[in-house]
Amino acid sequence: NRDGKTLVSVGEDRVVKVWDATRLVETKVHPALPEAGLSLALSPDDATTYVGRFDGVLTALDTFGGKVKGQLLPINPLTDRLPRHDETEPNDSSRTGQPITLPATVTGSIQRPGDVDWYTFPVKAGDEIGVSIAVTDKAQLDPRLRLLNERGEVVAEGVTTLGHRASTAGTYALGVWDHDYRGSDKATYRLSLGPIPVITSVFPLGVARGKTTTVRV
Repeated sequence: NRDGKTLVSVGEDRVVKVWDATRLVETKVHPALPEAGLSLALSPDDATTYVGRFDGVLTALDTFGGKVKGQLLPINPLTDRLPRHDETEPNDSSRTGQPITLPATVTGSIQRPGDVDWYTFPVKAGDEIGVSIAVTDKAQLDPRLRLLNERGEVVAEGVTTLGHRASTAGTYALGVWDHDYRGSDKATYRLSLGPIPVITSVFPLGVARGKTTTVRV
């Protein structure tokens, strides 16, 4: 914060912590976020902590109380306006993937251990492909995403999102599976594909207090 006495952090464990910066002692540990936190900012009065998550959600937290004050983003997300489809089996390989046309939202499930769901779609050179996945219960499905080009080469991978600009035209394939290759009828997901804004990198990752710089995303 401004006086240098309070530090707020978020780590790979998705936990937001408040510290006494003079003694480096934790003073508040928030409940774990449902998705990884990528950015964090304090309000001028330090009462509110804003956390930008990997899934595109911006949440306002009570810094010292621990309660969620509200969700600022997304507002009427693009993914809610895409044409909807249901998963159709068999789609267990990139060659037998379910054909779809972008943009699209697909609801499906990883029904059995070792199951991988594949979707294929035509792409033009220069097309920007954004992909995001939302799961019903992360205890049932910890998703992974993989995008293949026309030649079967891996061009992008992700956990809940991925993005890629196609250098060549052709039929691309997207695979979805559980990190530990689990599966059940409860491992359901909603997959959104198309011109969806996805952050693939941020530079720089940090800025010294009191300094101003340009951030590229």
